[in-house]
Amino acid sequence: MEQAQARLRSAIVEARRAMRGNPRIRLRRDKTTRQLDRAEALSRCAATLMAVGVVLGQSAPALSEEGIVLRRRSATALDQAADVFTQPGAARAEPEVVQRSRHSLQRVLEQSQSMPSSDGLDEILFGALALAIRECLRTFAREVAEIVVPEADESA
Repeated sequence: MEQAQARLRSAIVEARRAMRGNPRIRLRRDKTTRQLDRAEALSRCAATLMAVGVVLGQSAPALSEEGIVLRRRSATALDQAADVFTQPGAARAEPEVVQRSRHSLQRVLEQSQSMPSSDGLDEILFGALALAIRECLRTFAREVAEIVVPEADESA
C-alpha cells in the first residue's frame, strides 16, 4: 500500500508539472485539475486510513466493559466507512450510507469523551480515530464520490 501511495503522489506531481508545460491543456484544464484534486483527496484518505490501521494494530486490549463496547462501536463505524470508501458510486446513489457512517463515528466520539481515563488511553485513541475517519469521510464524499452530505451536529 505504501508503494502505491508513493506512486500516486509521484504521478500527481508529474501531471501537475505537465499541465504547466502543455499549451493544449487550456481546453481541458478544469477537467484535468478536478481529476488531480480527486487523486490528491484519495491519497490523503488512504494515508489517513493506513495510519488508523497502524494505531489500531498497536492498541492494547480493553480493560473494562466500556472499553469493549467502544471497540465494538469503532469496528461498526469503520465497517460503515469502509462501505463508502470501497464503493463511491453506491454512496453517490445512496448518500444515506455516508450519514449512517457519520452517525456511528459521532457515537464513538461521544463515548470516548465520556470514558474515565482509568481505561488506558482509550478515550484519546478512539476519539482521535473517530475524528480522523470523520474528516476522511467528509473529504472522500465531497472530492471522490462527489456527493454533498449535509453537516451533522459535530460539536467536537
